[in-house]
Formats: sequence, structure tokens, C-alpha cells
Amino acid sequence: MNHPANSSGDTRLEQAQGAYRGHQLEEAYDLCLAILSEDPGHLGALVLLAEIYQTLGHPEKALRALQAAHQSAPDDARTALYLAWQLALMNALSEALLLAGSINEAELESSDDWRRLGQLWTRLEQHESAARAYERALAAEPADAMLWHELGNSLRFLGRIGDAHAAYRRAVDLNPAQAISWYAVAELEQEPAETLADDVQRVLSDTTDITDRIYLKHACYRAFERAGRYQEAFRALESANRLQKERLQFDFAEESDRLQAALDLEFSSAPATHDAEGPIPIFVLGMPRTGTTLVDRIISSHSEVVSLGELQHLAIAAKRTARTTTPNLVDGATLTMAARQPESVGEIYLESVKALRGESRYFVDSMPINFYFLPFLLQALPQARVICMQRHPLDACFSNYRQLFALNLPFYRYSYDLSDLGQFYPLYRQLSIKAEHSLGPRFMNLAYENLVEDPEATIRRIIDFCGLPWDPSCLAFHKNRSGVSTASAVQVREPVNRKYMGRWKHYAEELKPLARTLESRDIPLDVWKP
Repeated sequence: MNHPANSSGDTRLEQAQGAYRGHQLEEAYDLCLAILSEDPGHLGALVLLAEIYQTLGHPEKALRALQAAHQSAPDDARTALYLAWQLALMNALSEALLLAGSINEAELESSDDWRRLGQLWTRLEQHESAARAYERALAAEPADAMLWHELGNSLRFLGRIGDAHAAYRRAVDLNPAQAISWYAVAELEQEPAETLADDVQRVLSDTTDITDRIYLKHACYRAFERAGRYQEAFRALESANRLQKERLQFDFAEESDRLQAALDLEFSSAPATHDAEGPIPIFVLGMPRTGTTLVDRIISSHSEVVSLGELQHLAIAAKRTARTTTPNLVDGATLTMAARQPESVGEIYLESVKALRGESRYFVDSMPINFYFLPFLLQALPQARVICMQRHPLDACFSNYRQLFALNLPFYRYSYDLSDLGQFYPLYRQLSIKAEHSLGPRFMNLAYENLVEDPEATIRRIIDFCGLPWDPSCLAFHKNRSGVSTASAVQVREPVNRKYMGRWKHYAEELKPLARTLESRDIPLDVWKP
């Protein structure tokens, strides 16, 4: 990476940068310290030192180094960019957004800087700005396949599906071995399924890297499914998920700890507040792939509402309140401790989203995992509304099983094994039923099927539940042009339809063990009602 330097002739910094690129972190670290012992405000050394700390898993030290660099040169665009990026990585999104807005982009020159700016704007859900940054980077590096992939992501989030497909296609044309881009091509469903299946299988036959094989097998699954080759599709999916579970070394006991801790807590809600000027969060939560993004999109199409997307801010507020030192952001110990101080959780959360929501009182947070906090969510935020999404058990479970989430995401790891899903779903269902019985009129279980069967009546019910006046724009949510960066980025550009219901039926035979497990836990399948 081209770091800002105090002198273009600083050979020690060049040596440190070379050592860092060559993964000689100790040598790079020593060189940075030597430079800083003579010049404590040396921008290039501070920025490189921050990258070394981040690589070594010390984000707080990285942040301090970048803050020192920014303090030394507050008008330096590159230093501000790196500091904003570090803040974004640490989920300090409000601070990152404020700093990002102050960057003088005209001072950025290298393709590395423009790429980093694109990544920053992506992290901040500013996808128009991200696309422009990636285009500037590509003007300097038109043969960079990963840059084309990153541009494709931004275009997909903006609903520009044809342009996104062209960008992903450019990526695989430049680098046919770039597995993540083949997966993106398959997700968009713009190419003949049989041709795509043949192309991906050829690449797969020459690929040994585990991560690449996971992407390619998921791409094969999607192509086979579109071609109606369901047995081959399931074999590819099952093989990919087995690799991913092994890669993650996931044990369901980790998930069980979280869910059981939540179930063991006392569910309660404080009296509703009536602050005429205060913020009103609307949480849309539940298992992923059950309609959370769709409902977010419907509500945020209202003129008085802004969507903040899938934030980790509530989980971070709980962790900060609990002060647990456990490695996971959400675990049983953290839930138990945070539940003792719900007011602190609410205060930290609202402060953390202040800049993100801007002037809007009503805002949507559609992070699915917020369901872990149901026992004390309405104590923490008495003014909030909570919508918990439900879906036919086999549709919900299979939609999770078929989705390749970000490979290192610490959530949803139960989704790569049908036996884990069979244990997860009954506990999740128990949690949502307990919430419905305990939390009063500011909580609602909402069935995805109701949206499909009677969209207008259900959407009117949602808007009324949120305490908002009716806005007909909510019926035309699919015309909303704002960006969406979840797995539903394509689906929410369409009107409500039935084509995503019952997909599991193509794999009814393979899913029989899961169905038996669910029925043994008193989860009805044939006459399921939310």
C-alpha cells in the first residue's frame, strides 16, 4: 500500500513497507519504531504501524497510532482516510461517517487510496460514493480483477443488476480462478444455468484452496438448482457446507449457550416513553432469510423513516455494558450481565447511532441477531418497536442452509449443518413465543407468508404498529432506490411474490431428517401457523 510519508526519500519507511508486504511483520515493526523514535509525528510510519497492529489483532493500538497521525496532520486526506477506515472496522460508524465527510478526495492519488475509500464508503452503506471510488481506482488499475469484483458489489447493492453482472464477469475474465466472483455471478442469475454450471465446474476441477472450493461449490449449487438438477444441486450444497463447517470448527454448544441464556432471562419491558422529540428505533429481527430486509425496506420507504441496515451496535452496547472479556460479541455471560443494566445498553446504543440516523426520529435496525436481546430490549429502549420475523420452519431452515454468509462472520454458523438447524430452530421459536407472551403491544411476531398472501393489509398493519401515519410509498418499496447490502439485495427490488416460498420442497427427500427432528420438538409442518 502507498502510505503517506514525510519524505519521498525515506528509505527506512520504504524498507518497512517492503517488509510488511513480505509478511515480515517484526522487521517492519522495528523499522517503524526506529523512525518514530526520531520523528514521533512521522505520518507514514504511524500509518504503517497501525496496519501492523491491525494485522496482529490489536485494533485499539492501531486506532491510537492513527489518531496520533491525524493529530499530527489533521488536514492530510490519506491519514484521515485510514483513521476513518479503522473506526469503521471497529464499528464506530458514526465517528467514521463524520470523519469520512471531511476527507478532501481531490488529494487522493493512488489506486490503493481510492480502493480504501471505496471500502470505507461500502462499510458506511454509502454505495453511490463507493462505486465512484472504485471506478476511480479502476481508471488507474483496469486489470485488477478484485477491484472489478468490489465495484460489482456496490452496483448490486444499488440495484444495478446488469451493471453488477458485467463487473463480476469482467473480474472472472481477468482472473478465471477468482472463486468469489464466480459465486457472485451465480447469485445474480443472469446467465444460462447449464453454461454457468459447466464454467464453474471447470474452474473447480483445478482448485484446491478450501475457501475457493466453498465459493465454487455454492456457485454450482445455484446453477444446478436453476437448471432443475436438484439432486446434483443438493450434493454440491451439502459438500460446500461441510467444508465451511469444518473450516469454522463450529460446535453447536456455542450457539446453545447463547440461546439458553436468553431463554433463562426474565422477559420484561419498561412502560412506553412519550418523548415527543426523542428517537424511535424500529427493530426488525429474527432468523436471517425470513424477510427481515424486506420489512426494513417497506418501513424505510416511509417519508419519516431512515434505514440503518444491519448494525452490530446493539450487541456492542450490550458487550460494553456487560464488560465481559469473553471472545464472542454475543454469548451467555454477556447476555446475563447486560440484562442487569438495560438502561446502560439503551443509552450506549442511542449515542452510537446518533450520527447515522441524522434528523430522523424513526429509524430501522434490521440486524437479525438482535433477537438474542429480546428479554431486555424493551427495557433498554422503552420507545422502541420490535418486529420478529417468522417463516415456515422448513423454508426458514433451508433458506439459511442454502445461504453462504460472509465466510468469517461470527453469526449464523449453525446454518451449515442440518442437524444444527434442527436444534436451533425450536430454541429460536421458543424465544419468539416467550417474547410475544411477555413483551406487550410494542412487540409483534410477523409471518413472511402473511406479507405474500395479503401484502397491502399486512403492510398497513406494520406501519400502524410502528406508530406511523399511512404512507402509500410503503406499498411501492421495490421502487426505493437506496442501497441494500444484505443477501436480499436483488429480491427487494421486486414486488412481493410467491417465488421464494416452498423452495425446500425440491429437496423434500434430503430434508426428511430435519423435518423429523422439528416434528419431534413439536414444530408443526403441515399445518404451520406463525
